[in-house]
Amino acid sequence: MKSAKSGRTLVIGVAVASALGGALCVSGPEALGEAYVKALGGTPSESLVSVIAYDETTYVSAGYTSSAGGDILLTKFDFRGNILWTKQIGGSAKDEPFCLIKTFNGDIVVTGRTKSAGTGNWDVFLARFTPDGSLRWAKTLGANDNDEGFCVIETYDNDLVVVGDTDVPAVGWDVLLAKFDGSNGNRRWVKRAWSVGRSDWGYRVVEMPNQDLLVAGGTATGVGEFENRDILLVRFDSGGGLMWSRRIGELVPHWEWARSLIRTSDNGYALAGWQTHREICPCSSFLIKLDSGLDYEWKRIVPSQDPFNNYARSVIQTSDDDLVLAGGYFSPDSYSLDVWLAKANVNNGVFRWSLNFGEAGAEEAGDVTENGCGCLVAVGYTGSYAPYPPNALLARCTAEGTPCVIDKWDGPPSQAWDPPVRPALLEESTLDWEPRDWEPHVWNIDLPITTVCEKCPGDIDCDGHTGHSDLGILLSAWCSHEGDANWNACADLDGDGHVGHSDLGELLADWGCVVDP
Repeated sequence: MKSAKSGRTLVIGVAVASALGGALCVSGPEALGEAYVKALGGTPSESLVSVIAYDETTYVSAGYTSSAGGDILLTKFDFRGNILWTKQIGGSAKDEPFCLIKTFNGDIVVTGRTKSAGTGNWDVFLARFTPDGSLRWAKTLGANDNDEGFCVIETYDNDLVVVGDTDVPAVGWDVLLAKFDGSNGNRRWVKRAWSVGRSDWGYRVVEMPNQDLLVAGGTATGVGEFENRDILLVRFDSGGGLMWSRRIGELVPHWEWARSLIRTSDNGYALAGWQTHREICPCSSFLIKLDSGLDYEWKRIVPSQDPFNNYARSVIQTSDDDLVLAGGYFSPDSYSLDVWLAKANVNNGVFRWSLNFGEAGAEEAGDVTENGCGCLVAVGYTGSYAPYPPNALLARCTAEGTPCVIDKWDGPPSQAWDPPVRPALLEESTLDWEPRDWEPHVWNIDLPITTVCEKCPGDIDCDGHTGHSDLGILLSAWCSHEGDANWNACADLDGDGHVGHSDLGELLADWGCVVDP
């Protein structure tokens, strides 16, 4: 009887949706929604630099707060941007994160740099947390000068690899690559990739199918007006042995930097960053696609329109296999820095769309991710949507990048780019550094949130409006509970672990809602 009653209710719900769908009005912007922009933080300045989709409907970010002298922020959000928990992590001096990941068993790992512990000025830190943000262990790694960790990955054997840089006095910066035991943070090996008369930096690392490690970063030669900076691409074997290195870029006065590297679904690779004219505006973003053999499929650049420049800090591959860039854009409308998002065809690099949003203050996206519902989530900082000083920015957009604030720009089309490729002539050496135990203070904090705008809470498929496709998704998961075969977390609009009448009520109340184009 219970099953039959549920069936009758379901039929009634469908009939109600069909009958009332055209008459329901658009929900107000104050409603919790699929598309939103939020500013996070109080009197101290905050920013978010990295974000991951933890599961279908929650995500975790790493960022920085200037309170207590400068500490790490680790925050978990639900799909509506509500904070589930926030941890402030740090010691007696500055601590800054650059990257976080979710491990195979659900833990959270963060890397960056610290002055609170270690042996030198800045040291690499690596910290592992439980899913609820409790610290499992933390390590520092470094020598007497500056050492930084920009990216961490989990390898096939559940160990952790960090890439960054190390400052060698009177010589310059070198690429730092280290592997740690994933269970306790003990060192497996530490490598330095260096060159004569050049500085080299490692920003991102990925593991290849044969367990080799591919690093992307930057390299600089010359000084003063003769200085030139290029993209650096380095391949190491699984033990950290140097295999080969390449320089990609144009000659003085153009400088290129690679800031993001990912493996794509076809076992190829995507590389993103920007080109500048000797570290001044304008900036032009680039996007490079490599095949599985590391040969070039295509290379694209997004020309700047001086002074309206753009730069990419992050690239991801979305569920439809295309590539999304996130970064900053100097807006011709407000003459200020805006969040910039763009989507490119994975087959040729041609843009499908490009947009920015922001007001008179400075905004920037440091990273972007896609969750299980198909929504894009960008993090960064904002100087427009919160009181000075700048606060952290959290923006959830539709699958096509549209936030709930008005877009300002369609962006120039990307163009073919063919910079020269040259050998980088790196050498490799082993470092005997041992990780040092670190016990940073970890405490819960309440992070204030300023809601700028929120729209369309019933937009399950994140296409920018609430309608029949969302109803279909909800009905396909009707009466399911978390863990059931037909369970769909995206359809659980009220977050109670069950898809039923209250979720249908939310969807019907929001019927016809549209995110402003």
